[in-house]
Order: sequence, then structure tokens, then C-alpha cells
Amino acid sequence: MPVILGPVSTSRMREPDYDLGGREAADRAWRDLWLTVVVNFLGLPALALPTGLGSDGMPTGVQLIGPMFGEEVLLDAGRAVEAGVPSLPPVPSPS
Repeated sequence: MPVILGPVSTSRMREPDYDLGGREAADRAWRDLWLTVVVNFLGLPALALPTGLGSDGMPTGVQLIGPMFGEEVLLDAGRAVEAGVPSLPPVPSPS
């Protein structure tokens, strides 16, 4: 069964709560996540997996999209991706 590898977001991650900065910020966040939104509307199984940190310290990631009722294949693909990615550093505690 095929699995699609795609981005979680079409732009770099922004600071937490970015989308709460008004209508324009919320609209941009929605557009950045279009592939995630479409997959949810279609009811397809999907996983978002971290792949590291960018040079700006913000997380990077990929989305795996499986076929309808293909959760087992999707989870196997997710394990394969995770096995090839170094562990992320712990999240610092808020000050």
C-alpha cells in the first residue's frame, strides 16, 4: 500500500500562539496547514512526525498519509521514519 510523505506545514513553524494574533495570523496559519486540513476532511489516516530542529531552533517535521483503513501500514512507515531521525533535545521548562 502506498504512503504519501508530505509537509506538516508549508512554512516554517512560528512562535507558540502565533495564530491568536488576529484574523490575518489565523488565516495564514490555516493556509500553512492546508495539507493537514485536507487529509482530516478526507478521513485518511495520517501521522505528523518530528524530524529535528531548524537553524532557528523551531521544530521541523513531516506528515505521512496512508490509504483508507491503512493504519497498520502507516504506523510501520512512521516507525521507519522515526528510526532514521536523531532524538530531539528535551523541551526546556518555561521560566
